[in-house]
Amino acid sequence: MADKLKNRLADMRAIACAKDLVVGHPRELDGPRVGQMAVDLSQGYRITFCANHPTVPRLGTGDVDWSRVRRIKVLAIEKNHE
Repeated sequence: MADKLKNRLADMRAIACAKDLVVGHPRELDGPRVGQMAVDLSQGYRITFCANHPTVPRLGTGDVDWSRVRRIKVLAIEKNHE
């Protein structure tokens, strides 16, 4: 698990924007977690994160524009309940 976490964090550091993340089944969350994304680790765990900008880049719909998110904040490493 520690190796997967280390690799995912390295992947997250290496990308130009959040939309470029391709490993770990990246996905936007909904419900109470709208505005957050998650990527899988292993053994049913995931990393959840959000945009970490003074003003979060948004689309005309109000959703986060992940193609313009350059800074992220890791919120949790947790069991995936989806």
